[in-house]
Amino acid sequence: ENAFKHGINTLKSGGVVRINLECKAKQITFTCINNFNSSIKKESTGTGINNVRKRLERLYPGRYDLFINKEDAQFKVVLNLYLQ
Repeated sequence: ENAFKHGINTLKSGGVVRINLECKAKQITFTCINNFNSSIKKESTGTGINNVRKRLERLYPGRYDLFINKEDAQFKVVLNLYLQ
């Protein structure tokens, strides 16, 4: 949702969202990369990310990694779920 709401919706043209889901025997990896308008400065409370982390910890305690990187005009999220 954020890739569209805070990403490509802030661009006049050329918006890109790349989503990849990889399933292995004991691991699922979700990757989402989107560009955004870096000239628009939005203050973030971090509430959404904190809520996602709480949900992940409740559903997959100690069995996930969440990496979030915002660099230049690109936002990248990688979620690894380790299955039993």
